[in-house]
Amino acid sequence: MNRQWFDVHYMELFSGPGLLYDDVTGEEVAGSPLEALAIQQPFDRYVFSDFSGVCTKALRARIGSRPEVEIVRGDANDRQHLEKVCDLLNPKALIIAYLDPAKPNLHFSTIRYLAARFKYIDFIINLPFSGIHRSMAAGGYDLPRLMLNHPDPKSLLDSTEGKTAHNIRNYYDDQLRDLGLVHIARRCVRTVPTNSPLYDIVLASRHPLAVELWDKANKQPLPPPQLWEGDFVGPPSQ
Repeated sequence: MNRQWFDVHYMELFSGPGLLYDDVTGEEVAGSPLEALAIQQPFDRYVFSDFSGVCTKALRARIGSRPEVEIVRGDANDRQHLEKVCDLLNPKALIIAYLDPAKPNLHFSTIRYLAARFKYIDFIINLPFSGIHRSMAAGGYDLPRLMLNHPDPKSLLDSTEGKTAHNIRNYYDDQLRDLGLVHIARRCVRTVPTNSPLYDIVLASRHPLAVELWDKANKQPLPPPQLWEGDFVGPPSQ
């Protein structure tokens, strides 16, 4: 992609502390913020956000002082906090918004706000359909309702194997399309060692080139992950 005429900014609302724990090897590995900072063609600006003050403090310590990086603490679903985050980004830039909650606690209203705020924005979203399914099977409908923007998410449940996940995916895609994010691609991430489907990484964009680039970067299916959602690596040693 020729970036001569525009900036590309990176936003991450559930950044975590910067490191993750590899459940197989027992080692700490770079989380998405450190991976984003390490890519060959860097972004022009980075904004990382997390609800946990422990995480944002740890991330600051690991990244250090860099003029192109902002780290802020706050609730990704809070309008005031979102306005603060968005004010740190150029509205004329291409925004890559990575939304990777550890639980199904990303409200669809957050995606709607960001889509309205930025004309040029591509979303990469963790859709934890298995977590949503488990929550509804246990009688918990509030988080699924807010994440899927569904008035009655219970109606998505189906006893046929795999049908509930299919219903969740289709409904969520329809919600994204209603925002003009009509170009959608996904990869399913699975658990180790059972290879059970865990969550989808969903790309949603207004521009078809986003899917083309996504497919080029993801030519092979993702291998089963060695990192478990919600794993936490605390602040760096003093």
